[in-house]
Amino acid sequence: MVHRLCTHRNRNPLEQQRSVEFPDCAVQRAAGLYASTSLFQAGNPTVEIMMHYDRQQPGVTQFIVSAVIILVIQSGNCVHGAPVFQELTFSHTFIFNVDEGPDPNPFIANITAIDTAGGPVTYHLEGSDADFFEIDASSGTLRATEPLDADTGQTSYNELRVVATGKRDSTFANIIIIVNDINDNAPIFRKKTYEASVPEDVPVEHFVKEVIADDADSSPQFSRVTYFIIGGDPNGHFKIQTSNNKGRVYTNAPLDFGSNSAYTLILEGRDGGTPPLTGNATLEITIINVNNFAPEFGKDSYNVTVPEDIPIGTSILNVSVWDLDSGISGQFTLSLTEGSSPTSRFGITSDGSIFTTADLRFIIQDNSLQYNLQITATDKAVEPKSTTVPLSIFVRDVNLYPPELDEELYTASISEFTLVGQKVLRVSATDKDRPGTNDSIFHFYLEDPDNIAPNMFQIHPETGIIRVAEELDHGKVPFIQLLVYAKDFGKPRLMSEKVPVEITIQSEGAVPTFGNQSFLTIKLPRKTNQGTQLINLNATAVSGRDTTGFQYSITSVTTSGFLTVNSTTGELKLVNSFCDFSGTTFVVSVTVLGTGRNPKTAVSVITIQIQEENTADPFFATSSVSTSLITGSNTGTVVFT
Repeated sequence: MVHRLCTHRNRNPLEQQRSVEFPDCAVQRAAGLYASTSLFQAGNPTVEIMMHYDRQQPGVTQFIVSAVIILVIQSGNCVHGAPVFQELTFSHTFIFNVDEGPDPNPFIANITAIDTAGGPVTYHLEGSDADFFEIDASSGTLRATEPLDADTGQTSYNELRVVATGKRDSTFANIIIIVNDINDNAPIFRKKTYEASVPEDVPVEHFVKEVIADDADSSPQFSRVTYFIIGGDPNGHFKIQTSNNKGRVYTNAPLDFGSNSAYTLILEGRDGGTPPLTGNATLEITIINVNNFAPEFGKDSYNVTVPEDIPIGTSILNVSVWDLDSGISGQFTLSLTEGSSPTSRFGITSDGSIFTTADLRFIIQDNSLQYNLQITATDKAVEPKSTTVPLSIFVRDVNLYPPELDEELYTASISEFTLVGQKVLRVSATDKDRPGTNDSIFHFYLEDPDNIAPNMFQIHPETGIIRVAEELDHGKVPFIQLLVYAKDFGKPRLMSEKVPVEITIQSEGAVPTFGNQSFLTIKLPRKTNQGTQLINLNATAVSGRDTTGFQYSITSVTTSGFLTVNSTTGELKLVNSFCDFSGTTFVVSVTVLGTGRNPKTAVSVITIQIQEENTADPFFATSSVSTSLITGSNTGTVVFT
């Protein structure tokens, strides 16, 4: 039987409201409560116990509150006889303080639990920090699985608990491990050697150099660094001050270039440990003679003209420069600027040779014909002096680029009914030469390499629009491949690659018309025999095109089942007798379907009047006939039957 007691405590980062399990017949300290007698008396549901609550904090007087509490013992589903941890700190929690160190498997503590059921106890760890620690299952020895290092920022592990499993039940306790920082890192300067230059005429307290040494310890005490000059300045010309963990070196006495032109100071950084750890660096200080003269150029201004296709790296001008000072003050550097920014197209060497650093040929972003630059000579004194003169570079235009068409193939598909003058397509091109010059102006040209229809299409030389120039006929030219190119007006004239233009001329087929057969009237004797041909409809094509492929069909009739039409010849026949329809009129519509992608239709409306015998007017089976004769045929030759 295990009895549960809930306690509410004042919260802090290590305390939470907990439900604490007290094993029967045991004295257990948990959540700040001490049981002074057995919680279980056979047959007695209540027990009187003395409870104590204590709270200790550094620097705070200890308070102890005692009370007599009557507990009602309720039997639940818990198993009697769970292990009991020894030496718990508070809130069912172990708190261990461990110093950081290089040990790869550092010892933390020995955790012991006694099984109230009298069996052996085994241990294991749980929680998100369990991967960083291990516990011996039998002895309860707790170790870390890797070196503990507070300097990495991992100063505590709070998500860990140990579970003790006994003969009948198990219990757990929380573990908090605090990693103590120790002074195990000496200050390390960011540079082993620092350099500085100081003019000889600077005043005392002149700032010389800032140095920084870093201490990797996490404790503010151990990582605080104080700076000292421990050598290299026997007469005290310099001093160092510590500010915000940085060392700032200042002059401490007047300097004299003639007496000493250089110093090598030995610097030391000490941390706040006891004893302190130290690190060293050197500061090399060069004393500079005072700068009296600025550099001078051989001319007040320079100009040069170059072709735009000059190779990169070519020297285009040499300038002469000198400085009357001696030592470092007489040395100088040269630079080129364009306005307030460095130029990206030209460079200058230390001996005054100006050269190209980029392609001067025209690009879209920069169409300059002239570059106005500045040449600046700056001496190397601590307080440098400089001189600037203007440089004008004129770029002479060269026709470098042929036009480039924007496509590798142009295609178009147009109807054969496209009218003369209508647009087919448009081509375009670019020329990378300088805009506004003959080098970048071009015209378009169109040619028929196979001479199939050289005049069928024309191109506008400036706009690149290709239009129909003569009547199209799919039957004659269903497809044509032309070549288009562009040619500029530079010297020499440069021409683009010739690009194919493929134009497909689509057939629109033949458009049918019945002409004078559009409306017909037929008077038919009532007893006309079945199978009699009434009329041969003969649709023709607009513009005299071939009628092959025309399709005829009856699309409307007053009474069905009496007539039929041949779909290819247009022959209209009687299939049933009209004997019972004397005096009746029938109307039939015959539609002919043309050819092509979007075939057109024509309709012939035929009115059939049924008459008695001998009252019908004679009629021809066809509305027109045609035949052909050979020149010189004899009289009496049969023309047709």
